[in-house]
Amino acid sequence: WSSDVCSSDLSCSLKAELQPQVSDLREHEAGFPSMLRSIENILSVSSIAIAVVLMLPALGAGPLVLDEHAAYWLSAPEGPLSIWERSTRYAAVPPLASWVQAAAMFGMGESELALRLPSMAAYVLAVGVMAFGGRPSIGGIPAALAALALALHPDVVDEVRVGRTYGLVVLLMTLLLIITLRWRGANVRWRDGLCWGVTAAAAVWTHILTIPAVGISAILLGVWDVAWCRSLRPSTVIAWVLAGLICVP
Repeated sequence: WSSDVCSSDLSCSLKAELQPQVSDLREHEAGFPSMLRSIENILSVSSIAIAVVLMLPALGAGPLVLDEHAAYWLSAPEGPLSIWERSTRYAAVPPLASWVQAAAMFGMGESELALRLPSMAAYVLAVGVMAFGGRPSIGGIPAALAALALALHPDVVDEVRVGRTYGLVVLLMTLLLIITLRWRGANVRWRDGLCWGVTAAAAVWTHILTIPAVGISAILLGVWDVAWCRSLRPSTVIAWVLAGLICVP
């Protein structure tokens, strides 16, 4: 009977000594997700801030350079031909970026900044889309790091500050990547197909060199459908059909 009492006392003593350590461990585990979320937010906001800072020198840039003269001719509000005619009949390029630049010049007046601002703004938006839109698919920290890499990529930064199509291409292809990654899961809805179809078609109508990337993304939709469902999901059919219809001139 005395040995049982000693054993009981020893057990109670050990529990009393370990209780504070267990409580500290639980508090540490509970705080770990919030710490990760803070790191995600800091990296995401920092990547967007870096993108904005990198665009500041272009706000006071001088006269048109390189292909900006062609971009202005394509998107100038005044002229005997429409933007569609200039783009398709003479330049053999899709007109979406020119329409966006024309809208900017209509609202801000014809200036170098108005011609360049759509590309720069699209680049900053692309960084934000990657940082926050990629979280559900690849995780918060990987998405933030990908956004940071996009913001600091020297080829991207050099091209998007020029008043051409490249900032819009970066934005649309980033959106397409984020939407495509949703097909890796089982819960794909019909509105995902609508978003994919519109975004893919918009990318094609911005630059013809997006066609290979759009095609690869379309194939991935089918591959992930077979992996999950052994057949095509309705969202994939909607995405393919909608993109095809919008891409037809």
